[in-house]
This record gives sequence, structure tokens and C-alpha cells, in this order.
Amino acid sequence: MPINSPKSKGETAEAALPLASLALDLSLIKNYFSQSPILTDLIAGAAAGIGAGTVVSPAETFKIRLQAGLSVKPSLALFSEISKSIPPFSGIFGLVCAAEFTVNDKIHQQYGRIPALVSSAISGALCLTAADHLIFRSHKDGISFTQALQNFSVQPSKLWAGLSSMMTRELIFLINVLYLGPQLGRLLQTHLKHTKKESDAWDASGRYLGGLVTTWVSQPFDTLAREMQKAVKTNPKAKPSYATVFKNTSVTELWKGAVPRMFVAPIGGALIGFIYKHSKAALTGSYESHSNLVN
Repeated sequence: MPINSPKSKGETAEAALPLASLALDLSLIKNYFSQSPILTDLIAGAAAGIGAGTVVSPAETFKIRLQAGLSVKPSLALFSEISKSIPPFSGIFGLVCAAEFTVNDKIHQQYGRIPALVSSAISGALCLTAADHLIFRSHKDGISFTQALQNFSVQPSKLWAGLSSMMTRELIFLINVLYLGPQLGRLLQTHLKHTKKESDAWDASGRYLGGLVTTWVSQPFDTLAREMQKAVKTNPKAKPSYATVFKNTSVTELWKGAVPRMFVAPIGGALIGFIYKHSKAALTGSYESHSNLVN
């Protein structure tokens, strides 16, 4: 039988060249992203938003249809509606998360926790209010997203009806994702496992449990924003206020759509934190403590 001769040093070195070149390329890429924190946050935030948005989009569609007074009875038409809603919602969610994480990271470094949270909520709400209004209007009127946008061409500022309510809702959501949830995870981990090692599972558990509470607290602000959007549709010249909306909204109506949102925010928050952390680590080659949390 022929005996395979060992490879020469030249052959071994030649075979190792592609691997060395690939490792060098990856090292250069990670070094580039390590020195470009804004770009890194934008990409990691967008990935987190798109991933989480794809998962929670069906529940968001249920919430919007409930608020619009439309049927949520299982049917082929509803399934088709849910399927059509996934791409625009996940894209919008990606844009919102990219803005919120990037602003949070930058402001937190210079000014601290509270300004970072408030700035993130404002940036996210500016994107989310208009997009959410368009999605709601397309469902309510049975028209496409593009047609809904064209209907605001005369008074585009009406797209941001309910902006202040959405800012408050986003602030409560971000407090959980960036601070309360992970801290709750650390607390659970300490009491149940007595170990200080960080864990994605504990982070996700904390964000989920914290999300259940913060979603219930923030739901009235979601409803107030929706009622303000309905008001400008009924009367384009209207300038609805909190007092007007409260007067015409019952206590039970304030939590309308809370059940599907109890899936959207807690699950979405847990997924956002996990995907953001690992996307950023893949880009830079290092993990940050508590996934860029506001400590």
C-alpha cells in the first residue's frame, strides 16, 4: 500500500495563507467597527429591531385592529393582513431601535443616564408616531401604506398626532429594556443561583417580567395617542389635548389592546436586548457589560 508522505513546510504554509488572510480581514472589520461606535449602534440596533419586529408583528396587528374596532376573528383574510404587515412593521421597528440605541449610547457617554433615556425616547417616538399612525390608518380605512401616506400630503404634521403620549410610552419601554429588566435579571440570578456571572437567559427573564409591568403601566399612553389620531381624522383642524381625550375615554378603554401588547413589549424587549448585544459583539469582537445598559 502506498504511504502518504507528510506535507512539506511549504505546502502547510501555503494552505494556511487563506485562513490567515481571512482572520486578518475579520480583524480589520472588527477594528473598524470598534472605532465607529455610531455605525455599530445603528447596525446592531437595526438588526435587533428587525428581528424582534418580525416575531411580534402579528400581535401588534391584533392590537391595532382592536383599537380600530376591526375584527380579530381567525380567518384567511386576517392571516393575509398579518403577513402583509410583517415587512413594514419590522422595518419600522428596526429604524426605531437603531435611532434609540445610537442616541442612548452617545448621550449617555456625555451627559448620563436620564438625558440618554429621554433623548432615546424622543428620537424613537419621532419615528414611531408617524409610522404607527400610518399603519393604523391603513388598517382602519382598508388602504395601502402608500395611500395612507398620500392622504397626509396636505397636512403632514398630523402624522405626529399623539407624539407626547408616544414619547412617554417609549420612555417607559426603554427604562425596562435598558435598565429595569437587566437589573431585575441580576436580582433573580443572585437570589436563585447565587452566582455573579452574567447570563443572557437572566437578562431576557428580567426584561420579560419587567416588560409585563411596564406594558400595563404604559398602555394608557398608547391608547391616548391612538385617540388623538382618531380625533384628527374626524376633524383635521382639531388639536386634541389630554383633557379632551380623557373626557371622552372610559377607564376600561384606556387599556384596550393591552392583551396583545403584553406579548409585543415583553417578548420584543427581551429579543431586542439579546440581538443587540450579540450583533454588537459580532461587529466589534467584544461583549459590553449588560449589553450597553444605562448603569
